[in-house]
Amino acid sequence: MSPVPRFLRGWFQDGSLARMFRHCLELIAGDVGANAIQFLSLAVTTHALGLEAFSLLVLIQTYTAIVDELFAFQSWKALIKFGAAYTGPEQRERLAGCLRVGFLLDLASAAGATLLSIAGAFAVARWKGLDGTTTAMLIVNSLGTLTSLSGMPTAVLRLFERFRLFSVQKTIAAAIKLAGVAVAAALGMGLWGFLLATLVATVAGRLLLLALGWRVLRANGMGGFLRAPAIDVGPITRFSIWTNLITTASLPIKHFDMMLVGALVSLESVGVYKLIKQIALVMTMVSDSVYQVIYPRMATFIARADFRGALVQARRSGALLLAFTSLAALGVALLGPLLIPRLFGPEFGRDFASLNAYMALRSVSCAFVVVHPLFLALGFVKRELAIQVAANLVYLAAAWVLGSYWGLLGIVLAYGLQFSSVLAPKMWIIRAELRGRDVRGAPAARAAS
Repeated sequence: MSPVPRFLRGWFQDGSLARMFRHCLELIAGDVGANAIQFLSLAVTTHALGLEAFSLLVLIQTYTAIVDELFAFQSWKALIKFGAAYTGPEQRERLAGCLRVGFLLDLASAAGATLLSIAGAFAVARWKGLDGTTTAMLIVNSLGTLTSLSGMPTAVLRLFERFRLFSVQKTIAAAIKLAGVAVAAALGMGLWGFLLATLVATVAGRLLLLALGWRVLRANGMGGFLRAPAIDVGPITRFSIWTNLITTASLPIKHFDMMLVGALVSLESVGVYKLIKQIALVMTMVSDSVYQVIYPRMATFIARADFRGALVQARRSGALLLAFTSLAALGVALLGPLLIPRLFGPEFGRDFASLNAYMALRSVSCAFVVVHPLFLALGFVKRELAIQVAANLVYLAAAWVLGSYWGLLGIVLAYGLQFSSVLAPKMWIIRAELRGRDVRGAPAARAAS
């Protein structure tokens, strides 16, 4: 037998890695179905609204997403970090106490974010001179932020490895959205109809996730988690604040890029860029699935001091991801010119250089997604914030300069600079911190298990 097959066979004889990828396949199966439905929804929306109205819808939704991520805590990272130490059957009450803290943080921050989003809509309207209809759309869409309570149920499903339920939730939410936009298109309801259809689907998906999380809690004897004594209040709150600041620092690459495209290129280019990012979901949904599954595992490895196990699983997962994302980028480069104009309209197929550049860069960033959960599981939350702030300042400056000269392609190239500025210091810090510790940690992990 050649060395390569023996090498790969050794990887998949690792039961932990095989189980991880089984869970990833469950998530990916749901994501494929949900994203196929999302593509149908996108095609219906773009054909019914046209490029200009669709771009306005994207900007309205981007405003709400920015405020949501700025002020609404997503406590799942903290709950997994601290809850991973309490997953044993005899520690259910302590885990329930952690989850209670996270849920109350989610609830308080969602209420605050909703009020700020509504107030900000009036401020944006006065600043930009928006008409009454657009202002009303901003306010109505902001009301959905009140249901931004996904932190606790997300932590529950990931800690108990109920990843299939995420697939169920995403598929149902996507189906609700498709039904809504189909009705809006059939009745000619215009921008309001498509906004409300998307909002209803978002709210329904969030409430369904909350219900599924509570169902898993009940199955594990923690249905009354809100009555459990709160524990680790300070550590969970501080960690959540730091991770929320990291999310805030990441906003330029997640949402401000749309604003930059609208300001530096054109309103129509916002719709084109939105479609490019939607196409890249073929890779993002896989890398996100790996992140969801591997983060609780990394937290468990680190809690057991098994640093070598964490590094080995990260390296193997990253190598397999790179193989997939490279093939996906190549497939889009070959098939994009044929399919995109037919599916979404000829005006969406005018910038294949930006599409191919984004897909190539995204293939690399998705392959290295395993670095981020390992870095967070090691507790480097303050360093993460510093790295994100520095990298996104680089991005904003590069996007402004490159976008002014090269348009949409410049924004895409600035994205490449941003993720490189995040990955390089993280990998250097991990290597420096774990040099030698990965070998010494393994015996402690075996003793613990």
